Amino acid sequence: MAESENVWQGMAPAYSPFEILPARQVLFVLTVGNFISPKEADLILRDSNLREEEAKLDVYRTACGYLFEMRTPFTNKLNSRLQISDDFHTAEVNLSGHDMQRLYGLNSALMLCYMPSTTSLDTLLMHASAVVNEGKAYLFLGRNGTGKSTHSRLWLQDISRTKHLNDDHPVIRIDPQGNSIAYGSPWSGKTSCYHNESAPIGAIVRIKQAPANSIRILSPIESYASLFTSSTGIAWEKTLAEGKDRTLQKIISRVSCLRLECLPDKAAARLCASVVRKEKQCKE
Repeated sequence: MAESENVWQGMAPAYSPFEILPARQVLFVLTVGNFISPKEADLILRDSNLREEEAKLDVYRTACGYLFEMRTPFTNKLNSRLQISDDFHTAEVNLSGHDMQRLYGLNSALMLCYMPSTTSLDTLLMHASAVVNEGKAYLFLGRNGTGKSTHSRLWLQDISRTKHLNDDHPVIRIDPQGNSIAYGSPWSGKTSCYHNESAPIGAIVRIKQAPANSIRILSPIESYASLFTSSTGIAWEKTLAEGKDRTLQKIISRVSCLRLECLPDKAAARLCASVVRKEKQCKE
C-alpha cells in the first residue's frame, strides 16, 4: 500500500469512523498491486450509461473469477482494474492516473468487494439518501437528479429532530429479529456524511419530480420493484441474486414503501414526514 499512501490518506475521513480493531470478521481482503490482466476474459456486462457525469463499469469473466474495469466520470478514462476471486473473498486492484483518480478507483473497488461479500448476510447497499428522525431512518430513492439529496436537506431544514445518516449508499441489514436496520457507510457521494450510526427503518420513499405534491403507499409488488432497482447486486451470479431477493422480501414484509411525486419544496417534506410517521405507527 506504500505507493498508494496519499490515496489512502485522502480516503481516511470517510473510512476512519468505521474502523474496528481488531476486526470482528474479515469479509474480504483487497490488495493494491499491479496484476497482469488475464489473456482470456469474456465480457458479461458493458455499461451502456451515456451520462458523462457517471462512472462506467465493464465486467469480464476470467478463469479465476471476475475482472472489473472502471472509468472515472466525465473523462471516461480507465482508472482502475479489479480482479475478484470466484468466492469474492480475495481481490487485487490496479490504480492509475493522478491521486484523485486513484482515490476514486480504490473507493469503488472497496465498494465492489463489500457488496458481494455481504449479500449472504441479509445485507444490501441501497442507492439512496437517508435521514434519521425520532429514532427511525427514512430512505429516499430515485434516479440520479430526481431530488433525493434535496429532499433530505428539506427534512434537515424543516422537520425538527432530523439528522443526516448517509447521502448516497446507506447499508440495510436485517437483524436477528427480522427488523430492517439502516447504517451509515463510507460511500456518501458528494456529501461528506460518514456516520457510524444506525436506526430501524421507518419507511422507504421513492422520489419523482412532479408539478404538485402527492404521496401514496406502494403495493408489495411495486415495493419490490422500487427497492430492486435502487439496491446493488450481481444478477449473473445465482447465489448472490438469490441472496438479494431474500433480503428484499424481508424488507418489504416489515417496512412501508411509498412514492412521493413532488416539488423541491418544504411542503413536500412536511407531507412526506406526516404520512411516513403514520405508517411507522401502523407497522408498530
